[in-house]
Amino acid sequence: RTLEQDVSRLGVHFSPTPGSDIVASFAYATRAEGVVTTQPLASTQDSDASGYDTELQYLFRIDSVNGVIGAGGYKVDSDTLVQVTIGPVVIPVLDDIFRTKQHNGYVYVNVPFGDQVTTTLGLGYDSIRNDLLKLDIAEFSPKLGLQWKVTQGISVRAATFEATKRTLLINQTIEPTQIAGFNQFFDDVNGTRARSYALAMDATPQSNLYSGFEAQLRNLEVPVRAGSTSVIEKRDDDAYRAYLYWVPHPRWAFSADYQFERLRGLFISANPIKLDTASIPIGIRYFHPKGAFGSLETTYVRQEVGFITSQSSKEDFTVVDFSVGYRLPKRLGILSLGVKNLFDRKFLYQDNSFVTADKFNFNPRYVPDRSVFVKAVMNF
Repeated sequence: RTLEQDVSRLGVHFSPTPGSDIVASFAYATRAEGVVTTQPLASTQDSDASGYDTELQYLFRIDSVNGVIGAGGYKVDSDTLVQVTIGPVVIPVLDDIFRTKQHNGYVYVNVPFGDQVTTTLGLGYDSIRNDLLKLDIAEFSPKLGLQWKVTQGISVRAATFEATKRTLLINQTIEPTQIAGFNQFFDDVNGTRARSYALAMDATPQSNLYSGFEAQLRNLEVPVRAGSTSVIEKRDDDAYRAYLYWVPHPRWAFSADYQFERLRGLFISANPIKLDTASIPIGIRYFHPKGAFGSLETTYVRQEVGFITSQSSKEDFTVVDFSVGYRLPKRLGILSLGVKNLFDRKFLYQDNSFVTADKFNFNPRYVPDRSVFVKAVMNF
């Protein structure tokens, strides 16, 4: 795969009054991409695209009430050529210019009730026309969130909302991405309609001990191109998480998590119809007052994968990650060295790139090979 992309972006922030802000963002991009595939058939796909993404947002605060109102527009034209090679014959199977055009608007308002409860009310609107997917939709998306501070050390969050996955020119947006602390935008296939239900509790039984759990259930309607038309696949994507963090000393921190992801769906293509992944990362971190720091984390993973044409397969493995670094004086930056899969453990792992919008830019969580990286962050 080859990819060349140029992006120009302009942002404006203006505060007309102490209680209001206006934010504007404009991005223009050109993109040239080529993909060569050898299996199951030899094929090439070349695409040249250009387009813009414009967003405008107004933020306001009136006494204890705050909110945001925004709108955006997006248009991209893509000239796509797909060819399949069978022996000496090259057959063009797709040669056309496809346009994606969309408009969106939204309003979010956070209303407190006393000092313990905050309610989030929102409504979004998305109009999307995608020539490649034969998609033409206009949907309203209601949002409702609740944050309740039960006691000094216990808080509860709950939310239910709908969202439409827009095509994002540079995978960024200034629209609020969370409702009551729950993510509402994911890297789903463009045009996906998602209905989410979420519940979480966070507790601080002691000043140096943090714990909690979170569950988010997502029902998806995914548009998939099938020949000259598109069909809707129904999927369920659920995630559960529990955590415990302990800071016994200013220099030391311990963490333990349990994460479970459950994916179900009757996929048209030859993808898994069942993907269950459980992981238990346990880590220790050290921070020296002079700026040095280090971390060691071991993660146990158990996964079950099922296809419509075969029985389920199971795999479990453990990976160890290690990193050391140094914080430069006066907050000038951070230098670090990290190693993923320290002991070069080999295993089978099915990532969920097949349900994402951009399969090639997907970064898998676990890789059956040792990875070493150096990172430098400089502040000026």
